[in-house]
Amino acid sequence: MEVQKYQKRLNDFKTQIRKENNLYKTALDHEISDFKYNLHVLGKYAVVTGGVLAGTVLLVKLLGSKKKQGNETVIVAPKKINSIEKPVKESYFSRIIKEQLALAIVSVVKGQINKLTKVEQKRLEQKRNELTGKTNIA
Repeated sequence: MEVQKYQKRLNDFKTQIRKENNLYKTALDHEISDFKYNLHVLGKYAVVTGGVLAGTVLLVKLLGSKKKQGNETVIVAPKKINSIEKPVKESYFSRIIKEQLALAIVSVVKGQINKLTKVEQKRLEQKRNELTGKTNIA
């Protein structure tokens, strides 16, 4: 009789351990999948930001001052401005393009940061709901 009770408690304990094991395993799988997703999203944002920056650098180099020597075009680095020399005025067109590029870069980065913070807020809210036992159906 006592052996049967012992075996029943042992079986109950084993099933409880298995349930807890499955619970932790699924929680770990969800954490890993969230981590992979966040890395994937951050990688996309990094690629886009890098492409925008590289494009800006190339555009600035193309709009920079150039000197022609025979058949070759040589790009000249900007001179250092001494207190005696007058500063060289930048053309209106190139200044406007640089301002617009800077504005576009700032707005893209701001949008990406907003998206990331919203994703992070949603993820934290989901975890909070899981811990409290609430379900969010939306």
